[in-house]
Amino acid sequence: RGGVGAPAEADLHVRLDVATWRALNEGAISAPEAMLRRRVKLSGDLLLAIKLHFILG
Repeated sequence: RGGVGAPAEADLHVRLDVATWRALNEGAISAPEAMLRRRVKLSGDLLLAIKLHFILG
């Protein structure tokens, strides 16, 4: 939050390719479906991922 030094480690990492990102944005695939198909990989705070899903839709 605007400090000096190295940034803090991220709480959540989300990995996906461009095609999956576009499909998610266009509504062609849902986030849960993309995860089940292993097109999205999450690491870190999975509870945060669930919270973000409810916030971002």
